[in-house]
Amino acid sequence: MRQLVGLACTRCNKTIPSIIDGQFCPDCGCPVHNRCAQPDGEHADGCSMCGSTVAAAQENQQEEKKEAVQVELDLRVNQGYRYIGIGAACLMGGVLSFLVCGFFGIGLAIVGFMLICFGLGVMTRKGPPEY
Repeated sequence: MRQLVGLACTRCNKTIPSIIDGQFCPDCGCPVHNRCAQPDGEHADGCSMCGSTVAAAQENQQEEKKEAVQVELDLRVNQGYRYIGIGAACLMGGVLSFLVCGFFGIGLAIVGFMLICFGLGVMTRKGPPEY
């Protein structure tokens, strides 16, 4: 959810300085000062809860969608870095196993090969399908 403080009120265009002074309209989601909200429904061309215009409500919805997409993208990027780190660690463990397999026999070489395969699989993993 977006932060309310610092946003402009859709009714008076003044900055909302504190969370105590304003709110997001429960109907359209626009930021509005408590004193500017007009829940009596006297604005037929806008929101019946806060009195914001239809254009302001649509702009607010677009901002919320844009923010949700950015949050989703940030999560995917962070998840990708995690998979790359796990994959690289498995690759290094596999290579190390191959280097030491002369001391411990073929069993460790098999483990090393499995770690390398797992590491490559994790590093090349694609995210969930787009819907």
